[in-house]
Amino acid sequence: MTGLDEFREQRKIQDSAGEAGHNPFHHFVNADGALSFDGELYAEGGIAILAKAIHTYSVNKGWWPECKTDRNFGEVLALIHSEVSEALEDYRNDLPMETMHYTFGLTKSSEFVLETPGGTVYGKPCGIASEMADIIIRVLDACEAFNIPVEQALIEKHRYNLTRAYRHGGKKA
Repeated sequence: MTGLDEFREQRKIQDSAGEAGHNPFHHFVNADGALSFDGELYAEGGIAILAKAIHTYSVNKGWWPECKTDRNFGEVLALIHSEVSEALEDYRNDLPMETMHYTFGLTKSSEFVLETPGGTVYGKPCGIASEMADIIIRVLDACEAFNIPVEQALIEKHRYNLTRAYRHGGKKA
């Protein structure tokens, strides 16, 4: 079990405890959903680190030209939209939201890692959660590429939303 697996197991325990009324993240998020100073710091830092890692990977794999402004922002937005459409298709096909499956070529599995005689093989994550991750990946990649301060915007937008009326004054959706 890796450190990440251990963290996920602890989160499952904390999440189930949270359902019974205990907030395992109470140092970072209060009962109204407001972030503490530390919560904002960790959230902003984590998002910035993830954006940098994702964009570095994208550059190294050739998805960005040397001059980033040569890539059309509209195209980047359309690619984000394509991931939203894929998530919608998975939903329309009644795939479960809570689980992912993995493909190894034409083979489907519930396991992410397979040990083979040739070594460790990682499956391609599939399903709604995977498509939602792709949306976030594309958004963070674009923000890093175009110097969009999404970390700051998320924190500030969340702070602002906390001041809004219930359902933003009665909106239906």
